[in-house]
Amino acid sequence: MIKKTLLTALLAAPLLGSSLHSAYAATEFSDISNSYAKDAINKLVDAGILNGNGNGLFNPTGKISRQDFAIILVKGLGLDVESPAATPTFSDVPTSHYAYKYVEAAVKAGLLKGTGGGQFGLGQNLSRQDMAVIFARALGANTQGYGEKLTFSDAGKIADYAKDAVGFAVANGLLTGTGGGKFDPTSIADRQSVALVASRFIQTVKPQTPAPAPTVPQPNTTQPTTPAPAVPVPAPVVNVPSTPQVPSGNTGGSIETPVRDVQAPVLTLVSIAPFKIGTDLTVRSSEAGTVYLVPSASNVSNKSVLDGLVTEGKGVKATAATAGGDVLLTTSTLTEGIYNAYAVDASGNVSIPVTEIVLKPVFEGPEFKMITNSTFSLTFPEELNNVSRPQREDFIIKRIDGGMNDEIEVFQASISEKGIDLYFIHPLVKGATYQVAYAPKANNQPIKGISGTVYGSFTSSFTYTNIPPKAAQYLQDLTLAANRTSSTVDVLSAFRDWDSDDQELLYTVISDNTDVVEASLEGSKLYLNTKSALSTATITITAKDSSGDKVSQTFKVTVVDAATAINAAEAAIASDKDLTGQSSDLTDAKKAVSDAKDVLAALSDDATKTAFANRLKVVEDTLNAVSAAETLVKALEDATGDNMNLLMGEEDRDAADLADSNIVYGELVKGKSLSSLENRVEKARLFITNADELEGSLQTAQNNAGYFDDISKGSPKRATIDSILAGLSFEGVTGATKLALESKLEWIQSLLADADKADAQVTAFEQAVTAAEGKPADAPEWQAAYAAKAAINYDELNSGTAKALRERETAATNKFPTPTP
Repeated sequence: MIKKTLLTALLAAPLLGSSLHSAYAATEFSDISNSYAKDAINKLVDAGILNGNGNGLFNPTGKISRQDFAIILVKGLGLDVESPAATPTFSDVPTSHYAYKYVEAAVKAGLLKGTGGGQFGLGQNLSRQDMAVIFARALGANTQGYGEKLTFSDAGKIADYAKDAVGFAVANGLLTGTGGGKFDPTSIADRQSVALVASRFIQTVKPQTPAPAPTVPQPNTTQPTTPAPAVPVPAPVVNVPSTPQVPSGNTGGSIETPVRDVQAPVLTLVSIAPFKIGTDLTVRSSEAGTVYLVPSASNVSNKSVLDGLVTEGKGVKATAATAGGDVLLTTSTLTEGIYNAYAVDASGNVSIPVTEIVLKPVFEGPEFKMITNSTFSLTFPEELNNVSRPQREDFIIKRIDGGMNDEIEVFQASISEKGIDLYFIHPLVKGATYQVAYAPKANNQPIKGISGTVYGSFTSSFTYTNIPPKAAQYLQDLTLAANRTSSTVDVLSAFRDWDSDDQELLYTVISDNTDVVEASLEGSKLYLNTKSALSTATITITAKDSSGDKVSQTFKVTVVDAATAINAAEAAIASDKDLTGQSSDLTDAKKAVSDAKDVLAALSDDATKTAFANRLKVVEDTLNAVSAAETLVKALEDATGDNMNLLMGEEDRDAADLADSNIVYGELVKGKSLSSLENRVEKARLFITNADELEGSLQTAQNNAGYFDDISKGSPKRATIDSILAGLSFEGVTGATKLALESKLEWIQSLLADADKADAQVTAFEQAVTAAEGKPADAPEWQAAYAAKAAINYDELNSGTAKALRERETAATNKFPTPTP
């Protein structure tokens, strides 16, 4: 159903439509001569619908924003913009915006909608398929079934909501394909394409001139008679397909047969984001009927589908009693998610949806959790935006129980995923109740979620309850000798109780295999008594606080004999192990050595102990040798770092050469460790090699650009230089080396630029002389040649290049007519 406001606008369009046929003095744009929409652009500019971009330019391929399209549409239809709404419909188009009255007029006429969340989509561009939808809507056309007639190869890419509108626009000549059998629905419409479609659109809505009404003869009688009905004068019509009017009877008039309503209503979202569960959502339908709110993932094709979603509890609906009235959709029964809103009129026509309505739970304040006795965390419903950081002065913390109301200073506020951690100089009191008030100060950023939700001011309270004990230092697995008792762990350092002195924790220990290891506690000291069985036991230590909260740690104890421990240490430094850097192989080897030492300490047989100790020393010597070699390699890597200038003669290069000469691996460095170190050395040396090669190339180029060398275009020297420069690459050199080489390169390039400038001047002179040859001496061509000769400048050239160019100049000068002026 075409809205009354839109019909009024269409009937008002003749003034504007006819102006497009009148003679016009179009602004001369210098950039539209090759535009396929040149005539349309000139007509719309002359009619005051479009403007150029200044400086005589139109920018035909520039993009059209949604707000500028609204201006074109409203001006094209001649809609009233003199009485815009006092309150903005959209939060992103304030009353002060240049497009405000046009956007409001387009929305009032039902031509444009927002993008959801109470926003118009200011600054967003317009796709070709959306342009089709808006123009079809402005025409009030019945587009049903037109989508089935599309033959474009990419018709499947046209959105369902736009298919019929695109088909209608193509069938009626508003839009065409983009070539190659495609429509390209999602490409952005440019200024020239909008101008062309807008021009066609205005011609479409221009009313036809009605024919004169025929006169109906009256009966020739003196008696009063009832006048025969006059044939009605046709009203202006819109040139779009419609259901024909069928005349009936022989009364001299006509009646219209009923026409089925196939025009979908237009739905407008009135509520402004954020949208909270439990808060009614306000929408406005252009027709009476029913409005729905359903999950965006739903495949909605008709009213039955919408009703089914409501029955399943996935959506809600409400009655739109009157056209244009506010309708409230209750959200209290819905879950968090993204929803679409639809309007359905009495004829079952389903509107284009209002999309991206994000429902979130009502934020009543964050959840509180004590981390330490001087730190607590505020947890929010979603991950927080790390860029929008709250400041410590935005929070006011007070103790509100027991008559105390002192403000507690916040030392620091920081964001961590879904929470904000607040740190205090002084610890809080266990069992006390605190009030947390948050209000961002002026110029401070608010707390914001990654979804864009702003968590404004809030005031909440919490009671500091018990903080369970936590693991502090994590217990490592151990390897011990058989038949040995040792105190290996001080459990006091393994746990932390933030509520009270750690000494108040109660510790218990359990071994899951007492045939291998028995575990016992004396205070905070853990004793492990290994048996003769060579196996592994898992030890669990639990710390419990006075409130009954507890935490546990587990670690493994492996019982071995001395031979097993030494064998493990030797295997840890095998040739397939990389013992450099921070590798896991190196970590394992160090632990194996530590375990072996512990096992050896339990041996009572001195001879066996000495033999094993000697084997262990080889292991340690190998680790030390790798470490020493790596220190030398690291020195070379530092000497060839990115801030080092490695050109010959530089102090950095001397230091790098010295570090390179110091590289020695030693006979104990073998296998994978040796390969790793050698690879690192080769990589460092490559920085030096690359620096030498690049410097050599530039030096060769520089040598070919000497004072007596001809480096003009086409000369042998110039060809050599160009070849060198074309093959230059600064990859694989340090940053400082690159800067030094670039200064040499710039010097060569400046010489070439000066040569090219003079070469171009001489070439221009030669061309001018060629053009003047055969002409009279006073011909303009010779005057141009004289001017070209006077423009030649050799001041910045080396001698060789200047000589070569002067020879060319002389040869051209010799062609001057006699006498030479």
